[in-house]
Amino acid sequence: MKKKQNKRPQDTIKEVKKDDFVKNIPKIDTLSWKEAYTIIHAFCYSDTKINLNEIKQMLSLKDKDLVDLFLSTYILFDDNDKAYLELFINENLDHPDTAFISDLLYFATDWSLNINYLKVLNIVEKQAKDENYVVLGAINYIANTIKYYYIEEIVHSFNSVVNSKDYFQSEQILASISLYRITGKESFLDFIAELIDYDKENRVFLTNVLREKSYQEEYFDLSEIKVRFLI
Repeated sequence: MKKKQNKRPQDTIKEVKKDDFVKNIPKIDTLSWKEAYTIIHAFCYSDTKINLNEIKQMLSLKDKDLVDLFLSTYILFDDNDKAYLELFINENLDHPDTAFISDLLYFATDWSLNINYLKVLNIVEKQAKDENYVVLGAINYIANTIKYYYIEEIVHSFNSVVNSKDYFQSEQILASISLYRITGKESFLDFIAELIDYDKENRVFLTNVLREKSYQEEYFDLSEIKVRFLI
């Protein structure tokens, strides 16, 4: 028989907080947004693990902004949790709320989740002009998880973004910098230069993109970009 470990006061407090939170999960949809935000935010920062069934309850909340709040602040997902999250995201890539899809794609990028590539590429082509920037989220996911098995589809999809006026300029810049990384063709930098000349805010967007880890100089030769855009 194992000897019981003595609990520290801090552990007891955490357990109480967890119990209170778990009891409140079914009620969260009935609370005001501010009350729900406070409960979720406080719990996620308490460094307390919940089980997969409780995670599933959180993902089933009707208010998808609260689901995004949970996903973006809770950091204790284990491998089993992440395996389920991959299934959950794949099942929701055709959700009618494109802002929710966008949030899921950024979460998948941050956690390096294995999402259905063809579905994500389909979002790029089918959701042009979407104002919730779901296309930007899709391009960002692909650009950060390039699978060369799909290289032909990626290049075709990103070229469609670059060559169509149906896409936002931020989406065109991200597609262009990704195509430059893949092909090394300076014509994509020429196009970025045109967009920056058209709107100086595009330089700010490009600068922010190049601050991300996957675009750091140890992984990506920035010399030509620095010469062209003085990043």
